Amino acid sequence: MKLTNLETAQIEKLSDSFVIALRDNQLWKLREEAKKILPVQFQQDAEILELANKVLLSANENRNKLPKIKTGKDKHECLKVLRDVFNVVSKPSIDFYPLEKKLFAEAAKKRLEHPEVEKLFNGADRIYLQALNENNKSALEAEITYQLKGHGYIITDYHKGLATNTQGNQVFKIGKLLKGNIELLKSFNEDPYRTKENTLIVISRNTDDIARMSTNRRWVSCLGSDKELSFRIPAQIEAGVLIAYLISKDDININNPLARCLIKNYYSKETSYETPIEKTKTIYHASNVYGFPTENFKTVIQEYLDINLNEGKTGIFEADRRLELDRNEAPFLDLTP
Repeated sequence: MKLTNLETAQIEKLSDSFVIALRDNQLWKLREEAKKILPVQFQQDAEILELANKVLLSANENRNKLPKIKTGKDKHECLKVLRDVFNVVSKPSIDFYPLEKKLFAEAAKKRLEHPEVEKLFNGADRIYLQALNENNKSALEAEITYQLKGHGYIITDYHKGLATNTQGNQVFKIGKLLKGNIELLKSFNEDPYRTKENTLIVISRNTDDIARMSTNRRWVSCLGSDKELSFRIPAQIEAGVLIAYLISKDDININNPLARCLIKNYYSKETSYETPIEKTKTIYHASNVYGFPTENFKTVIQEYLDINLNEGKTGIFEADRRLELDRNEAPFLDLTP
């Protein structure tokens, strides 16, 4: 698990002004200190918890020393970012309780798959797609760009690993410039976005893939096993959601995905919930993305859905009422021509 990437993902969810504030003040320095004290390999949960608590204590002590973060809400959000990061880091292996697993299995039995989905998957649980093109950018690239810029270097070709000085008269290898930052160098060397053939998108209807959407992942959400809405996971399974993951080509079993996106089903207002599923006009919509997606991750997913499941369908569609919608998600989609 890479702390640098985890924290970057959390920070990117905040406002632009808050990101600037983080980078301009002591919490950004705190982040650098956290990277130094956290070991690369986590062996004992107790040790990691102790280190995380040490960092959070420091954050609390310093939160009133941030003049550019003016509101109490900003300070609260700042601490929440750190808590989310270290909650994930301090629990590298989380499993579901036996009762939860039983509920997932029961929900899977109640799940009614739309005939179009059955046809698309053709008996399989997963569909694999090519994910990247030459225009994709890594979420890690922005962080490395920021780090190198602070030392007087400009990235000229991230995929080839090249940078120049600010005068542009000398070429350097990014790997050599990052030697002083072991974690960032490791992340750079392992970044699958640097070679487009290294990354895949997998669309899954597998119960376990759906249940683990935010459990033992690089990100956190309210549907994680230890979060406030974990009890809603069985309803998502039963409702018929699909899930898409961005993965390394060497991780076809989705053990360490890079990003995820729930695919939610919306029913035509022309039909009711009593209508047999085979007669229900249904569209599938790519929801919010978590993790470290490529620029076109969600676009590729939605285009695939539109071609294979949504083509020719028009009208007003309502989200399945069992679904947990994100705050910015509308319960209705208007596809009226």
